[in-house]
Amino acid sequence: MRVKELMTSPAYTCGIHDTASVAVQVMWDHDCGVVPVTDDHGHVVGVVTDRDICMAAHLRGLPLFLLPIDSVMSAPVYTCAPDDDISDVERRMSERQVRRVPVVDASGLPIGILSVGDVALGVRRA
Repeated sequence: MRVKELMTSPAYTCGIHDTASVAVQVMWDHDCGVVPVTDDHGHVVGVVTDRDICMAAHLRGLPLFLLPIDSVMSAPVYTCAPDDDISDVERRMSERQVRRVPVVDASGLPIGILSVGDVALGVRRA
């Protein structure tokens, strides 16, 4: 089975120059808990989760509009391709202890997200 068969698409993103408030708005608008962060050319340079933002806001005592996304995001980021084998990606997710992975096209642009939940549902269907 391939990533493209299970991934959630499209990938909703925010930019490297955005603040945490922009990422939170993306999460709210699209009912998601992770947002890939892209550079000025649209390439994935990090990811930020709802937990990352909550913890940063609490620990730093700052409002979200004052938290630069690049100070909150996780980087470097592990990505996969739509034609990657699910079992390989699942193994790498486990090794890296990540639950969600941006899926990028051949030019490195985000096209979706693969989560452990997506993988679990795919196993149940198979």
